[in-house]
Amino acid sequence: MAEQLGFTIRQRDIRPLDFILSLIDALAGDGNCDTQADLHRKFNELTGLNVSYRSWANQAKKDALPTLILWLWVQCLEIFSRKVMAFDEDSPFSEFEHILIQDGSSQAVYDALKEAFPGRFSTVSPAAVELHTTMDLLTNNLVRVQLTEDTRSERDCLPHCQHPWPIS
Repeated sequence: MAEQLGFTIRQRDIRPLDFILSLIDALAGDGNCDTQADLHRKFNELTGLNVSYRSWANQAKKDALPTLILWLWVQCLEIFSRKVMAFDEDSPFSEFEHILIQDGSSQAVYDALKEAFPGRFSTVSPAAVELHTTMDLLTNNLVRVQLTEDTRSERDCLPHCQHPWPIS
């Protein structure tokens, strides 16, 4: 998929899997990763290579990287999710085409991002993001995923639904 998305054009020392795993390890680790240089060091540590910062940064700035990460995330969701709900034809719930659930999870981010991503608890976390996810329980699919500033209301992130009855 890295080749199809344009992340890997030629096979070099920086392989896509190693690159992504080092990012996950660094960002999910002990919280001591504040700069790109820290991510680069983690890559070299994890792979045992001595890739220059410039070579590593050229990979990190590729436009295809966010798309590759999103594709991998969706693959993980498909692999690790399971059918949550199913109803017999006789069940009154079998009449439903969709049952949506939505939730948001907050995460503090680097304080210097407080202008773009203000946090609700500005004293503790001046910068924070919230991942809003809407899922259809009947089809076991994600309907919508948004990453917003933590101060945005979850109500703003609900998907537009067409109702068969008027809502006042």
